[in-house]
Formats: sequence, C-alpha cells, structure tokens
Amino acid sequence: MRSGNAVIYTEVASGVADLTDGKDLLNGETAPKNHLLSFPREGRGIQVKEGQTSNLIVMVRGGYTIK
Repeated sequence: MRSGNAVIYTEVASGVADLTDGKDLLNGETAPKNHLLSFPREGRGIQVKEGQTSNLIVMVRGGYTIK
C-alpha cells in the first residue's frame, strides 16, 4: 500500500505475510505503508479501513480481484 489506510482481511486463522518485517499480520491489523505483503491464497487481502475518506493506492504484482 502506497497511501491511504487499510486493514488486513483473512477468512482463516493464519494471516498475511509481511515480507518487509518478517512476520504475519492477522485479520483486522493495520496494513503498513510501503511494505511488501504476500497473499498466497484466496480469501486474504486488504480492505479499506472504516472511516477512510480518501483514496487507497496499492501496487500489485500478479493477478488480483477487487470485490
């Protein structure tokens, strides 16, 4: 994520890999700016943080779906 505010979304207990800090981010945690995140399976991603009023800008490599 380059700008804006987002949180991690995951349907399962395991989270999203933050490759920059070397840790897992769990559901509901704040998505850090300018970090490389890995979403290895469907059902994981980021969502706009509640109350966010401006744009959310992300850089994507590979396939993705916006829901």
